[in-house]
Formats: sequence, C-alpha cells, structure tokens
Amino acid sequence: MLLARHAAAVGLRARIRLFPGDGAIRDAGQVAMIRRFRERIGSAGRWAFEVPIPLPGDQRALDAVLTVAGGRIGLEFYVRLADCQAQLRAAHLKQRDAELDRMVIVVKATHANRRALREAGPATSDTFPGTTRPLLATLAAGELPSANGVILF
Repeated sequence: MLLARHAAAVGLRARIRLFPGDGAIRDAGQVAMIRRFRERIGSAGRWAFEVPIPLPGDQRALDAVLTVAGGRIGLEFYVRLADCQAQLRAAHLKQRDAELDRMVIVVKATHANRRALREAGPATSDTFPGTTRPLLATLAAGELPSANGVILF
C-alpha cells in the first residue's frame, strides 16, 4: 500500500508480481510454447535460442532464430500480449538490429490475445502482415516467409 502511494505521488502506478519460491522458472509457459512450436515446425532449418542482439552493450536477445534456405527468421514468443504495440515495436527493432530477414511473432491463441491484436489494427497488420496458416506451412517447409507475420498458436 505504501509503495502504491509513493508511486502515485510521482505519477506512476505500482505493479507487483509474485513468483513461486520453489525454483520454478518464471517463463515456464513460454518455454512450453517454444517446445510445442518447434515440434510443430519440425526439423526444417537450424534453430538457435536466446540469441543476443549483436550490438556492443545491448542486453536484448531474441527468443529464437531459425535459419532456413534464403535467410534468417527471428521468432519472439508471447504467452500474453500486455502492451501489443510496444511488444511488436520491440520485436521489429530486434529484427532491424539483428539484421534478420524476417520476424515472426508467435502468440498464444487466447481470446485476450486475439482481442489485443484486433485492437492494435494497422499497427500489427502493416508491419506483420503474414498470418498463421501460410506462415506455419512456409516455416515447416524450411522456407523464408515472404513477409513478417504473427502466428496465433
């Protein structure tokens, strides 16, 4: 309560997240999603995980990079879209800074995430025009997608 009052005094809103103390990983949902996605895509291409952005001092990393015939695809996995525009912008900047040919955002197929993508509208569809079925087929074939995209998975 005290933290919330102090934050409000300077125009901020305090948010606290709690995690199990048993040593469980915090991103277990994301790790499971990445594992299922990799199984779905199969052995097409070469996978690398937690790939650092190759800029001195940059602390960002890509969840995965898939190298296929024709280029490198960055993959970012989101269990929950908390701030859709900010998350997509961050992914696009990672694509630029890592000099990737394509960026694919893989989002857990929930009602809340579908709504967030709809509400983001052109911010999503203009920069990430590829859609689930064509992207999955292209990636499973080991080919470079024709455009960036979002996969609901």
